[in-house]
Amino acid sequence: MDLGLTQGDVAPTLGVSERTVQDWEVGRSHPRAPHGPAIVRFLGYDPWRLPESLSGRLIHYRRLNGLTQPQLAAVLRVHLDSIVRWETGRGRPNPLLIRRVNRILGSGLKVPM
Repeated sequence: MDLGLTQGDVAPTLGVSERTVQDWEVGRSHPRAPHGPAIVRFLGYDPWRLPESLSGRLIHYRRLNGLTQPQLAAVLRVHLDSIVRWETGRGRPNPLLIRRVNRILGSGLKVPM
């Protein structure tokens, strides 16, 4: 609103419908991971609070970088089942993987601003 833009103006920039922007604004739905990079580029900042939990940090990293779970598994060089368990809190990386995971998650946003 500060920029005088309507939901219809913003939607194409984010690659979604005007209805999707409306749903996000009123909390009926939330942006999926593939939309995260466009949202950050449009706003010029990360609008999401950085979670403290490993599961939350994994999801946050995926959202910022527009990654699916299989894509994050490839980045971390782990099996998809590991990502699913870690994101749902049903497992944690072993001590050998925790350093790699923290290094990747600590690196933050990968898309160009």
